[in-house]
Amino acid sequence: MTLSTKPLLILVLLFFSSVAKAQFTKSIPLQPIYKEGWKYFYGSKKMNSAYSLQIPLEGVGSPEVERYFKSFKTFQNLRGLAYVPSLVYLFTNLNGSQQSGETFTYLLFAGLAGDLAFSIVSHHKMAKAIDLYNLAIAPRGSINLQLEKIQSNQTLISFGYRHRF
Repeated sequence: MTLSTKPLLILVLLFFSSVAKAQFTKSIPLQPIYKEGWKYFYGSKKMNSAYSLQIPLEGVGSPEVERYFKSFKTFQNLRGLAYVPSLVYLFTNLNGSQQSGETFTYLLFAGLAGDLAFSIVSHHKMAKAIDLYNLAIAPRGSINLQLEKIQSNQTLISFGYRHRF
């Protein structure tokens, strides 16, 4: 490199460094998660599956929320294993007798019952994770006003303030 190209190179580097922009991350506030049956909503948007909620649930950073979500995933994986005994019996017992057909039917119904039980337990775990998540993102303080009618046709007014630390 000659002596005359060094100033040109320095000018080019200075020019490109002045127009270069750094990346930045956009912070999006977490929205509450609602559960209606086995349907999940993030804010007002319906989620395709409960697995779609993994990023917001992990965004809270609560080990308890993550533990419940991992339990949900574990029980969802166990749902498929509920049918293994009936499949093993089907492939190992090929004699075609009446009793083997009944045994396979019982094993299949047991698999269905296991699948349903694991599904119910997994969605219960997800509901726990959602409850803890919603508490974690809730505003720290709240003001409540409650009106109640009592027996003597009077109105009782209650005012409350709650502050979470």
